Amino acid sequence: SLAASKNVKLDHQLTYNEFMYAKNLFLTAIDNAKWGDDTIDSFNWFFHNLDNHPMREEGGRGERALLLYASRARVDWHD
Repeated sequence: SLAASKNVKLDHQLTYNEFMYAKNLFLTAIDNAKWGDDTIDSFNWFFHNLDNHPMREEGGRGERALLLYASRARVDWHD
């Protein structure tokens, strides 16, 4: 049977750097899975907009808010 790892962290539990590293793995995985160029481009723009959002200038507080947003958006996409 398949079970989730006990070490899994939700997006908003990651550091911003961990999240952006995971983003690269995710984009590679969906490309390898042939999700389609339009879908991959949408995710690329989503991550680009997060990484360049003005809230990042607020340091850790802004990055935490962006991670919480990304975590909630992921639930809308995948669950």
